[in-house]
Amino acid sequence: MHSTIGQSAGTDISKETLAVHLHPSGMARRFPNTAAGIRARIAWLGGFAIARVVFEPTGAYHRCFERQLAQAGFGLAKVNPRQARRFAEAIGRPAKTDPLDAAMLARFAALIELPARPVVSDTLAEMKDLQVARRALIEDRTAALNRAAAHQLALLKRQGAARLRHIDGQIRAIDAALRRLLAAEPALQARFDVLVSIPGIGETTALARLIEMPERGHLQNGCAASLAGLAPLARDSGQRRGTRFIRGDRASVRQALYMPALVAVRFNPGLRVKYQALIAAGKPAKVALVAIMRKLIILPMRCCAMAGPGRRAQPRDGASRPSAPQRAGRRRRQEPALGLDPRGGPKAIAPATRSALDGGGARRDARTIGHASSLSFVRLEATAANPIDGDGYSSFAS
Repeated sequence: MHSTIGQSAGTDISKETLAVHLHPSGMARRFPNTAAGIRARIAWLGGFAIARVVFEPTGAYHRCFERQLAQAGFGLAKVNPRQARRFAEAIGRPAKTDPLDAAMLARFAALIELPARPVVSDTLAEMKDLQVARRALIEDRTAALNRAAAHQLALLKRQGAARLRHIDGQIRAIDAALRRLLAAEPALQARFDVLVSIPGIGETTALARLIEMPERGHLQNGCAASLAGLAPLARDSGQRRGTRFIRGDRASVRQALYMPALVAVRFNPGLRVKYQALIAAGKPAKVALVAIMRKLIILPMRCCAMAGPGRRAQPRDGASRPSAPQRAGRRRRQEPALGLDPRGGPKAIAPATRSALDGGGARRDARTIGHASSLSFVRLEATAANPIDGDGYSSFAS
């Protein structure tokens, strides 16, 4: 054992090599980014007390490295490259080489004390790859449709139509693969069923939520909203109170929630009440819509927690129920665009979802906007019977 002091192992990953630096010992080595090189790196790190291994995500170049180190029992922390570069500039180290980047990452992790995070499952990793490919195909289809609108020659029209059919076929194949992977994981399937049971959330949004935010169960409400880039950022200085904006973090989640939020403010009774109350209070329409997007992040977390193993979601005694007009309104919504059952009938709301809508186990906050009814969406807090574990998610994580 070289040292008993906890070391932060910064690693700069490139296609060919892995540059490693230990802080505070200052020891450094370079390994090839191959299976043999990763094994040699693991053997070398075994001689130290490693507190965490920190690295920047590099797509395909870091995946084998990440899996093997996780299997060896090392704690891993991924750092947003933008945050790491700003840290280097803040400490007066603007130069950039692989060894310098590894040393900077190690120092950054030691000073910030980044927590180690578990690696996502192989199923979620495969679903992520499929999701990225599907998003690229959607962009290709949009571009092909735009080009097809300008075609005048019959040949180009035929080629454009064939291209669109080919893209549609690839999208269907990816969707089928996603469904197969989802069905093979009962825990993921259960969370998916809860998500799609919420009026306004469809299959595409539910999959994006599962894939892009796998930390469900380890986040508090504010941390989840911040991770999705839906937490307004203060811009105050002295007597000036600046306009709050949302930005950054996981934009793909934010984009996936925009259209469902538009649907929810029309056809989800509870969210419609919330939206109308915000508009009546003088909030701009976009601000009110962002608040609904935040609710669509928080509500599934509550529903999934209530539907967890060994827990049965039941409304508490005396919890109010939807009024008769509200129940009738739900039954009248038959349009497929509302995210209903594809067979034509209203979508069955999962028991955990209905329990969350009915206020089961949740304490109502005094600042709740809207009516104190079963469909008023409240600020959900942890209780002794239903704790929300975890201390949030590092703002430096990818």
